[in-house]
Amino acid sequence: MPESPRPRDRELTRRAILEAAARLLARDGFQRFGVSAVAREAGVDKVLIYRYFGGAEDLLRALASEGGIFPSLEDLLPADLAGSPRALARHALICYARWLRRHPYALALLRWEMLESNHLTAALAACREEFARRLLERLPAQPPLDLPALAAILAAGVTYLTLRTAPGSAFCNVPLEGDAHWERIEQALALLVDSVLPEA
Repeated sequence: MPESPRPRDRELTRRAILEAAARLLARDGFQRFGVSAVAREAGVDKVLIYRYFGGAEDLLRALASEGGIFPSLEDLLPADLAGSPRALARHALICYARWLRRHPYALALLRWEMLESNHLTAALAACREEFARRLLERLPAQPPLDLPALAAILAAGVTYLTLRTAPGSAFCNVPLEGDAHWERIEQALALLVDSVLPEA
């Protein structure tokens, strides 16, 4: 009787499958994404993917929660959550911009998601909405301010600008390449947040 894989081997295989899934999505988009394609990319039998993740949608959800295509709450919020609503929102928004710029797979998936619409993009969008809900729950409510609508506008702006980032790129005459230019964008984000959220 063959030995069961050791826990470390299982975790390494699981991680290799997630990395292969991210590569495949970034390169080929959602239309070609499936268990067989991920198995080929990872160099494993597709039985392992069903064993560890279930089907393609479950694999996509696992990728969203632990595969580096979405930030975690810890990536965006300070550990102690101390500070004013203004400071917390400013911190989360700037950290989101920095996180996106460091994660090319996440940017590639966002590009593909705007081009394609199917059950996999819907599943990914549902994961993103759940993440946004959990993030907003951690930020103090500020009635009558509509914080979800404000967050949607600001996060969409950050997302679009990061998607546009490429050598020599600019938007509204603001260069988008390099940390120095992004410091300018971060200062503008902080100004917007500070203008609508209370200090205390």
